[in-house]
Amino acid sequence: MRARVWAGGGLCCLSAIGAACAAVTLASRLVGFTGQSNIIVWDEVTKTEHFIRNAKFASNAKDLGFIAPTPSLPKLEEVDAKAFETLKSAIHDFEERMKEVPRGCAKNEPVKGLEILQAVNVAGYRAVTLRASDSSQLISWMKANHYVTTPSIKEWIEFYVKRSWLFTAFSVDSKSGRGETGLVKMSFKTDRPFNPYYIPVDNFPDAASKPSGLILYFVATGRFSPEPGAPDGLREHGAVAVEGNYVKDLATQLKLPSLPPNTTITTFIDEEFPRSSLKQDVFFDQSGPQPTIPFNPLTACCGTCSGFILLGIWYAVHRIRRARREEAAASEIFYDELTSALQESHK
Repeated sequence: MRARVWAGGGLCCLSAIGAACAAVTLASRLVGFTGQSNIIVWDEVTKTEHFIRNAKFASNAKDLGFIAPTPSLPKLEEVDAKAFETLKSAIHDFEERMKEVPRGCAKNEPVKGLEILQAVNVAGYRAVTLRASDSSQLISWMKANHYVTTPSIKEWIEFYVKRSWLFTAFSVDSKSGRGETGLVKMSFKTDRPFNPYYIPVDNFPDAASKPSGLILYFVATGRFSPEPGAPDGLREHGAVAVEGNYVKDLATQLKLPSLPPNTTITTFIDEEFPRSSLKQDVFFDQSGPQPTIPFNPLTACCGTCSGFILLGIWYAVHRIRRARREEAAASEIFYDELTSALQESHK
């Protein structure tokens, strides 16, 4: 039976779209990040983070799986990959408007002491969420299910076990009949929003390759920034306010009843991701209000202007109709008078 290759610490998959996970490798077969984009939607009221990652991997392995740590039990849902394009469009539209403003998983082999919290099929994956009180329990489960670990993977597992986090294992569901995997949203409770940043070295690109890089879209009420301890290379590339159809479309694509009030997209880029020097995740905190949406006189007066235009059209049509009625009435009087005159002349 083939051993599986694991990917962890974020979101990953075979077809370049997948679920949050951490990457682990199989002996001589390397699984490396080749680029990723993440979406975090943070609901401050309910303390819920919705995490989506679109990641790509390079590997010659024939069988792949992924594992993702979360501080609480995640709800897993397939979402629309068009959400990334909606975010890009919303950002582009806001920036264009600013220019106009004057500047001033796996099988289910049991392991003693390991608790299986859920097992679901989602987006072409079989996903199993596990709770382990000891790192050896999770490692034993991986071995029992024909997964291979390495020293760096064991270290990575120990890091999250000590924090009492849960692990969700993803494997491609060969029985689903799907030709590809989809985009998975993990929704879970957490005191602070975070982006997975601790990546096992087995998932790093080879020495001859450049870092894969990271793009993060942070969607929340107001502007957010990384807490102290984040790498210097993780830089903010602007924050934009979101309104109108973008809010509606994004909520629909991510299967959310609504987006946070005063929705703001803060974009972060780290060209040096992943980093061997960082063995922890990056947490975020609110740093400012929603950016001011540029005032557009045409948009602002649109309703008033259109009202005046419609009123003007109505008045013109009314005048034309009245003039035609008056003209018709005058013609009728003239015809009557002419008929009377002709009748008198024949007497």
